[in-house]
Amino acid sequence: MWLKKPWVRKLRNRLIVLAVIALALLWMYRHEAPAVTSISNYSGADAAAFMTKLSMSGDAPETEQMSYGGAAWYKMSEQRAGSLWLDPAAGQIAVKTAAGEMWLSNPSKEDQEQDPTKGQWKKNAASPILVNYYNLDTKAEETANTIDSEAVITWKPIENGVGVRYEMKQLGISVYLEYVMAQDGFVVHLPQEGVTEGAQFQVVSLSVLPFFGAALDNGEGYLFVPDGPGGLITFGKKRAALTLPYDYPVYGRDWSIPSVDNSYFRESINYPVFGMKRGDQGFISVIEQGEANANIVAMPSQLKTSFNNVYAKFKYRNNYFLQKGLDPNNVNSVYEKALNVSSFTMRYLFLEKDASDYVGMAKRYRTYLADTRKLTAGNAAGAPPLTLDFIMAASEQPTPLGASVVVVSTFDEVKKIVDDLYAEGIHSMRVNLRGWQKGGFAGSIPDRFPIDGKLGGRSGFLALQKHLKEKGIPLVLNDDLKIGIDSFGSGFSPKKDGVRQITGKVVKFYQNGDFYNQALYYYTINPWKVFEDYLPGIIKDWQGLSVGGVALMDEYGDGLFSDYMPGRTSNRSETAALTNQTLDLLRSKLGWAGTSNPFAFSIGHADMFYNLPLDYNYDLAIDERVPFYPMALHGLVAYTSGSGTLRTDPGTEFLRELEYGALPYYVVTAGDIRDLSRTTYSGYVSGQYQLVKSQIVSEYKAFAATGGDVWNSYMDGHRKLADGVYETSYENGTRIIVNYNEQAYASVDGVNVEANNYAVIRGEVGK
Repeated sequence: MWLKKPWVRKLRNRLIVLAVIALALLWMYRHEAPAVTSISNYSGADAAAFMTKLSMSGDAPETEQMSYGGAAWYKMSEQRAGSLWLDPAAGQIAVKTAAGEMWLSNPSKEDQEQDPTKGQWKKNAASPILVNYYNLDTKAEETANTIDSEAVITWKPIENGVGVRYEMKQLGISVYLEYVMAQDGFVVHLPQEGVTEGAQFQVVSLSVLPFFGAALDNGEGYLFVPDGPGGLITFGKKRAALTLPYDYPVYGRDWSIPSVDNSYFRESINYPVFGMKRGDQGFISVIEQGEANANIVAMPSQLKTSFNNVYAKFKYRNNYFLQKGLDPNNVNSVYEKALNVSSFTMRYLFLEKDASDYVGMAKRYRTYLADTRKLTAGNAAGAPPLTLDFIMAASEQPTPLGASVVVVSTFDEVKKIVDDLYAEGIHSMRVNLRGWQKGGFAGSIPDRFPIDGKLGGRSGFLALQKHLKEKGIPLVLNDDLKIGIDSFGSGFSPKKDGVRQITGKVVKFYQNGDFYNQALYYYTINPWKVFEDYLPGIIKDWQGLSVGGVALMDEYGDGLFSDYMPGRTSNRSETAALTNQTLDLLRSKLGWAGTSNPFAFSIGHADMFYNLPLDYNYDLAIDERVPFYPMALHGLVAYTSGSGTLRTDPGTEFLRELEYGALPYYVVTAGDIRDLSRTTYSGYVSGQYQLVKSQIVSEYKAFAATGGDVWNSYMDGHRKLADGVYETSYENGTRIIVNYNEQAYASVDGVNVEANNYAVIRGEVGK
């Protein structure tokens, strides 16, 4: 037969090879783009010109002088919060607070003599900055301090402070920082042009005042790090040999940077704050600008030096993995060619006496937020609101013809469940709907309408809305505006609309259903595309339904990302700004907006934070978890923890929600939740209403008892009464005591708390 002839078989094989190549090229066309060199406005030429124009001096200032800690200091500014001093020889700074306490940028000569550390870290402790750089000769990342690099230190007076330039001429690297004494504290600022580099030594990161206030173990105190709700690193504690420095990015990792680091499976840092308590003095530092490029670093004593120190490190050149060939596992570790410097501002706020502990730190941060975001505490009255988050429908593995939809709740079933809880006496509620979109979640997003008839359609939605409104219950739609599905008719193109990694690849994730359904791919959409193209039409549709608000739920934990798509790049700071603009627009058009990314940049832009982390990451360096972030937020923005139907340690996590002032929140379904096992909601293993009703009703009574009349007001205090026993207090005198132990607790003032239980003490302020 002619089909079996050799020349036919050869032609067929060649055609098959060509077809495979064509398909590969088509895939690359759809999913690849050339990498861009920079996503910031930084210009090396502009920075060099800026440095050249600076009028600097190397002489001693002709101002008031004092001797302290083995150095000569010159006063550069004095404000209500204190005075700022400069050591022009070393480029070090000092702050003398209004109470007369001294905070040095580096340990005094006396303290350094007590530190037996040798080598580079000994000199690092005396350097006001540390510069990590990539050496093109050795192909390695190295660290420079001002001593080893024989930096030339010059200064210039500026308004209320001093500008200092550190020129590491051996490396061709210069850094210019501005130190300012403000009315409320001490400010450090780097202008965008404040870093220059040469050709051989490429700046990777800049650590600023890494030993500010650093303390030996000869006194009581701790470092504060923003791990989960808050973490303390106690001075002088013996630590495991495997203990590592705390060194993690604010707002989590950037998924657009393909790298292997130790922050993949962690609770992200949600707020750019760190601090220190040293005896009866303390400070917190708030990164006001540039935090999206910062890591918080903390080192207890004996890891590198004998000092306990905490600081911020700003990344200006990414190290990432670049794929070689077609094998995704064959990668090279490379550094960005371009230097991407952005300005930053850090504000140090000083604390005295009884206000220097973590409670004082949290209250100071709360005051800072209230002042800078123009916020005030709400007037809590009555029982706290219960959020019921209904999963309506979800899609299974999509096909070119669409996705198979699994419905687990209808609008009519939602109505019946709400009525059932209302009859149980729970009248303060908010109803959220997720998976309401066309095809369920993720269906064919960003195409969302019409609402599926299997749920009840538009008429069913409006009927539910009317019913809830009569009961005073708002109806909210959950959505994730950042993700798109590459399905027929969605209107979404990964090539045109998807976020690009630094390598040029489209950022793509897949959601695991079960063994038979492991390839539901989804993409992160460029934030400008969302805000400018998708959002106006979506809001118009929502307004047509008269919804009571929208909760932007991060369904897949994408966090804060950058986009390296040529022609429409977006760095993390720009993405954060667009997120806030989106929340503001939703509030102005719909009246209410929530978010499940409780990042501090959205405080004042969102009405509620969902899934606030109340647990920490259990790093060996951290000794104690504390409710810093909940205390700072309580009264400024409402928040929940994770769903009460998804706790991994139900008893402990429930008590912690009471202790940390979280609002009750439950993800539920009307139907069998097991039906979702091969859908986008495969991770939900509990929540069918009939099985969790008794839990919701009984736990809500506890939330009502502990949160009644205080759920929207300021926390006043928090303390440990005994091992496993903690007390949270509020402005009106209400105290909540939780006992995590297996035995009852009896206090000296006659308060008894049963094992694994809580107690509420009502009282007047000051009693």
